[in-house]
Amino acid sequence: METIAVNDDKKARMSEIFGQVFYYDDDINKMFNKKNYQPSFDKLYEMIEPALEILNGLYISSDEKEKEQLIKDAAASIVGGAVKKHQSFKKSEATKGKYGDHIYMSLFVVPAVGHYQGEAADKLADALVERWREVYTKYTITRGSYEAISEGFNKRKFCYITTAVCRQRNLPDDCYELMTLRYFRDFWLEKQKDGPKLIDMYYETAPAIVASIDHRADADLVYSHLYHTYIAPCITDIENGNYDECRDKYEHMVTDLISSL
Repeated sequence: METIAVNDDKKARMSEIFGQVFYYDDDINKMFNKKNYQPSFDKLYEMIEPALEILNGLYISSDEKEKEQLIKDAAASIVGGAVKKHQSFKKSEATKGKYGDHIYMSLFVVPAVGHYQGEAADKLADALVERWREVYTKYTITRGSYEAISEGFNKRKFCYITTAVCRQRNLPDDCYELMTLRYFRDFWLEKQKDGPKLIDMYYETAPAIVASIDHRADADLVYSHLYHTYIAPCITDIENGNYDECRDKYEHMVTDLISSL
C-alpha cells in the first residue's frame, strides 16, 4: 500500500510538471533563431527533466499494460495543458496563440522529450505526436529531434518561405523566381511606407514557419500550394508592374500560413 501511495504521488508530480509545459514566457519567433534556440530549449528541458526521470523510474518497474497507460497519461497531461491554455484565449488571440504552440510542440516539446535517454521518453515523444494530431486535427506534425534542429541552424538549413518553396521544386538559389522576388523586395517594397515593417515581420516569422512546415507529413503539398497560390501569381504581378497586388499577396501568404499551421 505504501508503494502505491508513493507512486501515486510521483504520478501527480509528473502530471503537474507536464501540465505546465505550454506556459512559456517569450514569443515563439524570438525563441526560434540561432541565438535563442539553445537557451530556450535548455530552459524547457530543465523544467521537464524531473518529470521525465519520474516517468522513466515508473516505467522500468511497471508491467506492459501499466507502461502503456503511463505513456498515454503523460501525453495527455502535456497536450491537455495546451488545450486548457487555449480554452482561456480570447477569440482575437486564439489563432496566433495556437500557431505559436503548434510550432513550440514541433520544435521544442517533442524534441526535448526525445532528448532524454530511455525507452519511456522515446515512447512518449511518439505518443505526443499522435495525441497532438488527434486533438488538433489540422496540425499534422511529425517527430523532430533536438540534434537535427540544432544542426539546421549551424548549417543554415532553415531558409525563408520563398526559398523553401523553390527548394522543394528543385530550383537553384539564383532561379528566376527568387531573383525576381529579391528585386521586388529591395527596389520597391523596401521603399514603401509600410515596406520595412512588412519585411521585418516576414524575416521574424519565416524561419519558424519553414521549420514547422518541414515537420509536417504533407510538407510537399504545402509548398506546392504556396507556389501556385502566391509565388507564381506574385511573379506575374511584378512582371506586369502590379507591385501593390504583389505586396498584398506577399502579406497574405505570411498571415495565411500563421492562421493555418
